[in-house]
Amino acid sequence: MNQLIWIADGVALAIHHRQIAEHGGLEGIRDEGLLESALSRPQNLLAYSESPPDMASLAAAYAYGIVKNHPFVDGNKRTAYVVTRTFLRLNGYDLQASSQEKYQIWIDLAVGKLSEEELSEELAQQIRQLEEKVYKNAETIGDKYPEIAELFETKPTDIAQLQKNIAPDTLVIQPVPLRDKVALFLVTREKLIVIQSDTKRDELNKLVSEYRSQLADDKNADWRVTSSKLYEVLIRPIESQIATSSPKNIAIIATEQLRYIPFETLYDKKNKQVLLKKYPIYYLTRISTSSLATQKTKTDRSTLKALALANPKPFLFDTEKKEKVDLKGTEIEAETISKIFPGSEKYLGTNATLDIFKKQAFRFSILHLGTHGCFKRAGCPNLDMQANTILFANKEQYNIADAALLGLKNTELITLSACQTAKEANADGQEISGLAYVLERAGAKSVIASLWNAPDGKKFEDKSYEAINSIMMAEFYQNLQKGMSKSASMREAKLSLIEKYPHPYFWSLFILIGDAN
Repeated sequence: MNQLIWIADGVALAIHHRQIAEHGGLEGIRDEGLLESALSRPQNLLAYSESPPDMASLAAAYAYGIVKNHPFVDGNKRTAYVVTRTFLRLNGYDLQASSQEKYQIWIDLAVGKLSEEELSEELAQQIRQLEEKVYKNAETIGDKYPEIAELFETKPTDIAQLQKNIAPDTLVIQPVPLRDKVALFLVTREKLIVIQSDTKRDELNKLVSEYRSQLADDKNADWRVTSSKLYEVLIRPIESQIATSSPKNIAIIATEQLRYIPFETLYDKKNKQVLLKKYPIYYLTRISTSSLATQKTKTDRSTLKALALANPKPFLFDTEKKEKVDLKGTEIEAETISKIFPGSEKYLGTNATLDIFKKQAFRFSILHLGTHGCFKRAGCPNLDMQANTILFANKEQYNIADAALLGLKNTELITLSACQTAKEANADGQEISGLAYVLERAGAKSVIASLWNAPDGKKFEDKSYEAINSIMMAEFYQNLQKGMSKSASMREAKLSLIEKYPHPYFWSLFILIGDAN
């Protein structure tokens, strides 16, 4: 049996908080000793059993311990179920049962109608049923779409295996908002730490919403005030642990509305600097073996070449702005990229066709798409675009869900430089992580995407916003060609603008998601 991931008391408490928040009841621990005893039962079973117990037996030990010990004031059965399922999921298993079956099993356990051994057998049966269902579906999908068959070939592995895949000198941070606090998870190759930040979800969401508005307004001088408040919630509680790890890279796995926040802009009022001044920062959609996997061989920079498609025509008409949308800045980007990487190809205006993209994408290590993209759940009616689509010449729309069929296994990077994302206050940023996830699954190692809509035609002093943006993108690609990692290239490109354009509006629009090397 591989090294197992156990449920720590902090995780069990977080699960309990969530169950009470969702289903009601009194929150609180009745007896900490009883909780500790319940959570130690599976490990004791593994340590002292004459023959190694199976996963179902270990899971049953969690369930039986929490239900029988009754460590919480309320919600013990619900917490026991979620703890049990979380343990199984973390170790590559899951359950197959209807809501009524799940409810009845835990009731029977609580009233003594079901023994621990009987629960173990019931869980084992559910695990087997789900595995049969998953692998049957995998076989069907694998036959029809061989490009995505690999998704079903591996189970989630234990945390030790995940940690082995984290690049040296990289720290992964995942903030998880709970009802009354924020759980801050830190993972390196050597350790996993969980620290709580005492800020309620509603308070955090209010700060995030306020900061989003400030980021999109270059005239707003209060951004540092709000940014520093977010720094106190998300970074200050783990500041010493970050410093102890001395990371060369920080990978952020943002959740909920935090997906809209460029963490590199968080302002440390004590040292009077943004987080980017200290570390290169990039983003992951999830923590898994594939998302953390590091390349075993370095890419030969001389072989890098780009396919750039920009400013497709005819122009779209924005019914909100009552004008045609001309992405002139993206043409500058395409021209620049084609000069930086020999062997690159660019297609502008009416030549930026979907046919070119579909037939040529697999040949290039870099895909730069300076085209409209709509990643709002309700679509972009102002542009007459459907949800999750990219626009090409002649107003042809490409659904990003079809990316798995493009054959992108040799694609180092996809840049989407003119996308529309959600503006709604209650949006959770899933359109951003979902977009990156789909492209990663299609084979792309990294994605550069925008956190908000880049304005067209807006000027600052002597330059348009598009020109400033093009300067940053050119700097990024030049750094990449020189041999810098993707994360370092992005950091240096942003730092090159900070002195002249300190407001994050000018330099934090784009984030790097995926492989940072």
